[in-house]
Amino acid sequence: MRALLLAIAVVCACKPRPDPTRACIAGDTEACERACAEGIAGEGGCHTLGQRKREPEAAGGGNGALGAFRKGCLGGHLAACTEAIDGIRAKATQVRYAQKHEGAPSDPFVEEAERGLVDLIDRACSLGAASRCEELSRLMLGRDATRAASASERYCALPEGGGKDGSCLGTRKRWIAEVEADRPGCEAGQVEACNKLAEHLITAHSDDNAVEAFARACDLRGFDVEALFPDVPLTDCNDIPYEGRRDHAGARGRCGMRLALAAAERRSAREHGAAVDATEAGAEPKPGPGPRAKVTLGAWKTFGGGYPAVALAEHIERLSPRLRPCNDAGPGPEGDGVTTFEIGFMIDRFGATDFSSVHHVSGNHHAWKPVKGCVLRVLRSSTYPPPPSGKGVALVVPISIETGS
Repeated sequence: MRALLLAIAVVCACKPRPDPTRACIAGDTEACERACAEGIAGEGGCHTLGQRKREPEAAGGGNGALGAFRKGCLGGHLAACTEAIDGIRAKATQVRYAQKHEGAPSDPFVEEAERGLVDLIDRACSLGAASRCEELSRLMLGRDATRAASASERYCALPEGGGKDGSCLGTRKRWIAEVEADRPGCEAGQVEACNKLAEHLITAHSDDNAVEAFARACDLRGFDVEALFPDVPLTDCNDIPYEGRRDHAGARGRCGMRLALAAAERRSAREHGAAVDATEAGAEPKPGPGPRAKVTLGAWKTFGGGYPAVALAEHIERLSPRLRPCNDAGPGPEGDGVTTFEIGFMIDRFGATDFSSVHHVSGNHHAWKPVKGCVLRVLRSSTYPPPPSGKGVALVVPISIETGS
């Protein structure tokens, strides 16, 4: 009898365990749980488990699915990385919105998952996803030079990065060097260093970190954009990559967002050979024949504090010799008469301006684009009297330029 029991025990001990991978693929969720716990990252394991646990109505598929995808990603399955990264971002956006607008509680899982997001992107990069290597290099610019360089090297070694011809990596090394040159000054509280840092980040297509650098400059310059633009929705967020818009619903972010967008517009204009401001555009349009008439200010609005009417009127009057020729910037008879427009701009506590915008109201319609370009060049190259409050203010000022015989 003892021998028989021993034989049975040996047979039982030697019997192979059922394969959870096959059972998982066949639809057994518990088998997927076991397979994932045993380190099977892809099909029949964590990735399949994430698909099984996905909640169609939940942002990002729900925490259970995200946890499985994240484990699959770290285990080396690229498709799981994609699901985890995109899902965590979608869920984090939904959670933040609910917290801000509905008083919802925080989600510890999402907070922890977001802190590990860079590691997931890094893992996807190591698995050969060129887009993730490029994304990682942008995320690390201005934060971690070593990691930015590593991601750049991996990206440039891939076919999508141009292979090993040297131009790809050389360009990215230059971006890193430019960013690192200005980062210490910005961290030390130098406004100009923050602006230069942000411009370098914009050039390197790291718009997310540029927002942060510009927001730092906003703090130093005394801007409170929630007060300056209380009713302006952040529709511009759609023009900034996810990392740049996810945490920037507050005053710093609104200021940084607008500065980043303005810098991106300048970069785009430079790339297309357009004249944007006085230093880049060269000479302003020359006045055409005929007498010049006056520049007239209408009733303006201020946001974020007051600004002395006399100081603004005197300053615009000093600019009028340069503004008057702007109405002649367009060809043909449209250059005669009266052009009326509104300028919207901000004056920081030092008297420097940003966000200059010009909106056409009436007159000179067909030649409006060159008129607008001329006006912007004049406004951007000018320093205004600082606001008496010591804080930044925003102004919307109607202006009429009259020319003709």
